[in-house]
Amino acid sequence: MRTGEMQLSKQEEPKNQGALSTKQRFVVETYELLRENGLENLRVRDIASRVGCTPAALYKHFESMDHLVMLGSVKFLDGYAKELVPITLYSLDSLTLDLQAWRVFIRHAFENPPIFIHLFWGNASEITFGDIMAEYTAMFGSLHGDDKSQDALYGYYYSAMFEDTLQKRDYVWLRKAAGEGLMKIEDALFVSKTNDCIVHASLIDHMRDYMDPRVREQAIAECIALIEKNIEDHRIRE
Repeated sequence: MRTGEMQLSKQEEPKNQGALSTKQRFVVETYELLRENGLENLRVRDIASRVGCTPAALYKHFESMDHLVMLGSVKFLDGYAKELVPITLYSLDSLTLDLQAWRVFIRHAFENPPIFIHLFWGNASEITFGDIMAEYTAMFGSLHGDDKSQDALYGYYYSAMFEDTLQKRDYVWLRKAAGEGLMKIEDALFVSKTNDCIVHASLIDHMRDYMDPRVREQAIAECIALIEKNIEDHRIRE
């Protein structure tokens, strides 16, 4: 299994493919092919062959190949989403919560930069990430942790996860931090934009060498340090 690959959880893995609709099977098989071969080697004909349809059938269910790829990529967020659960349960101020969430995101993003870049920054169509998350959860249910933690994670989803861009999702937490007197509101907007740029640029820098564990760990540490400095430099201190 390639670095960053994830298995369908037992709770979400169907007992047999016949239990899924054709559209769901397209999404599941796209995820599997992305996991096995990577984004750069994904082909319509290979997906259609796994589903048992002609390539033309894809366009009966999806607006474009990119639409399908984004839906197929959502499953790569499973580990990220589950790690957010305990963070949302902590009694943390919003600025610290935002920083903790970034640490989790960065670690998972560097496990598979091509997928995360495409999902969060590479969509050239009119379909937004919020649209994709809403469509995915309508088909498969939400990504979540244990049952006791679902409410906390849903709170994260509906306040941040369904925003259309990563910058907007970051601004949700930073705007709350400003309301708590931890940051100026104008700084919240600035920091959300620069955080987005920092992570995006860091991932692009390591598109080709992230498979090397030593390189990946160093890149993660450097990216987190930049985000920490960006946030803490704008924290209001007594």
